Amino acid sequence: MNNKAICAFAVIAGLAAPTLAAPTLFATSGSILYRIDLGNEESGGLPAGVEQFELGAAIVSMTYGAEGELWMTGRHDLDNDGNYALYSIDNPFGTPVLTERGDFISGLTSSIVNIDGALIGYKDSTQEMIEIDPLLNSASVVGSYAAIGSSPASSGYDSSTGRSYGIRHSELFEFVTTESGVESSNIATIDFGALRGAQGGEIIDGVYYHAIIANDTMHIFSIDLENGESHELVAFGVEPGSGVSLGLTGIPTVPAPGSVALLGLGGFVGLRRRR
Repeated sequence: MNNKAICAFAVIAGLAAPTLAAPTLFATSGSILYRIDLGNEESGGLPAGVEQFELGAAIVSMTYGAEGELWMTGRHDLDNDGNYALYSIDNPFGTPVLTERGDFISGLTSSIVNIDGALIGYKDSTQEMIEIDPLLNSASVVGSYAAIGSSPASSGYDSSTGRSYGIRHSELFEFVTTESGVESSNIATIDFGALRGAQGGEIIDGVYYHAIIANDTMHIFSIDLENGESHELVAFGVEPGSGVSLGLTGIPTVPAPGSVALLGLGGFVGLRRRR
């Protein structure tokens, strides 16, 4: 999920909660996809492996699907018909191949998010929320966020609590539905220092991951949903000039190897719900 630039617990009595594997994140900078394994650590806790792949189309936003696939929206109206393309990657852990699923989204969708299996997009020009149906090649308006004032730089959905969040102008906020539409309730101001540029984010296993591209460097942070406290996890260089648009997502994790034995039936059900 993202914005353009103008710029996976069970606690069993007597046992500790199992350790969850760190997620693998996927980020785009223009038409380049980066795969970042947060569980592959070097000294200092930074990811050792950052792989890059050329997709062939500039991406403006992305999220994950129910079957572990990635969904993306295009940054450009390639045929000048007013519509923007929806793409998918069905093998994100292999060699990623971008597949166009249809050119039917009217207007730029600067951020998309998976809400209980539904692809919800935020349209810049009309400040409308749309539900994107890849099977029917349709995008239907489901609400307005005009009361917020501007599009979120990134958005995320915490499936364990059923709450939706966004980040805009360094402000972490929660989406609140009212009779007049969708409004925002500010939670905290996030300290990103002097970083300014394309941004994107996603909530994975209750953690908000948010990325910023500034001066051809991608910075990825974890954000605490309660107080907005941020921690920079990794920074790496991107192709010069590619960071005009940014999407970031990840695949919800499963317990790390060796911890499955600690899970009772209730924990298994909870993990399925979060996935």
